Amino acid sequence: MTLVKQTRHIFDLSDIKAVRFQCSGCGGELVQTLGDAAIPTNCSSPGCTERWAPENVDTVSHNAALISHANRLVVNPNQQYTIRFEIDGEDQPRS
Repeated sequence: MTLVKQTRHIFDLSDIKAVRFQCSGCGGELVQTLGDAAIPTNCSSPGCTERWAPENVDTVSHNAALISHANRLVVNPNQQYTIRFEIDGEDQPRS
């Protein structure tokens, strides 16, 4: 007999309390509440010179729109449904 364990994590946008930005240059992180999140133009870690915008303006604007729309969905009292996300909690090799 083989036992299988599966872990699922289900959450909706109201469960998101903060947006975490991680610098690809130094690995430093900046955390902002969802309602106040704005994409910084530069990394704020001491000594890091990584510029986050406007070199790829399209990506920055898509990320900003994602944050803005998520915030609007969370605070919309007239919404007649809930969007929920599910992630697999099991470690799987990436291809």
